[in-house]
Amino acid sequence: MPDLVNCFLRVVYVYTWLLGLRNFDMDLNTGKTWTTRSGTFFAAVINILWFSLLPIQIFLYDASIKRAQVLYDYVFMLMSMIRIVGVFIILLMGWLRRCQIRNWTSELMQL
Repeated sequence: MPDLVNCFLRVVYVYTWLLGLRNFDMDLNTGKTWTTRSGTFFAAVINILWFSLLPIQIFLYDASIKRAQVLYDYVFMLMSMIRIVGVFIILLMGWLRRCQIRNWTSELMQL
C-alpha cells in the first residue's frame, strides 16, 4: 500500500508541476520543500499562459451569447464562466499562500 501512495504522490507532483499549480520544489523521499528561481519562473510562465487564455475564452463567451437560443447553451456558457473564475482564484490563491502551502506539504510528507 505505501508504494501505491508514493506512486500517487509522484503523479500529483508532476501533474501540478505541469499545470503550474506548484511554485516550489520538493524532495519526495524526505518531504522537504524549498523554492528555486527556475521552479518559480516555470510556474510564473505557465500561469501567465493561463491568464492569456482568459481573454480568448471571454471573447468566445461573448460571441456565443449572441448565438445562444436554448437553455443548455446558456447553462454551458455559465459553467464556462464559473470555470474561468475558478482558475483565476486558484492561481491567485496559490501565489498568495505559497509559504503556507509549502509548510503544509512538508508537514504532510513527514507524517
